[in-house]
Amino acid sequence: MAIQLDKIDRELILLLQEDSRTPAVQLARQLGISRSNVSRRLKHLYAEKVIEPGVVTDPLKVGFGTYAFIWIQTQHGAVEDVARRLGQIDDLFIVAEMAGRFDIMCGGVFHSGEDLADFVLTRLQGVPGIERIETAYVFRFVKRTFRIGVPPE
Repeated sequence: MAIQLDKIDRELILLLQEDSRTPAVQLARQLGISRSNVSRRLKHLYAEKVIEPGVVTDPLKVGFGTYAFIWIQTQHGAVEDVARRLGQIDDLFIVAEMAGRFDIMCGGVFHSGEDLADFVLTRLQGVPGIERIETAYVFRFVKRTFRIGVPPE
């Protein structure tokens, strides 16, 4: 569920998306508010999981040789249980319940195509409730960004 963001929260998020390392004092100056106000807003945005701290890496550039998307169809009534189980697997960086031809979409990184095959053929097929699996291997990224922005007020 969306939380209420005011104009300053929205501007703060956009500034952080440009450079997440910007010091609070500089953010305050750019927004025309106090540093303590920026700190309070950041604490709230982190607590509500509107924003997350961290470093984004390109898996292919840091040594993972295989990046894949995996679509899963579950047995009737098993979506939530399967998604919960998949959400506990470290190899997967995203697990989403969805509507359409498949019930769940996952993204994962693996050291090799062989590791991906082993993951699909042993670990995934061992998860109760999975009926069908389809995998797509990523050759290269054409666009990859996490700067989604915020909708206007």
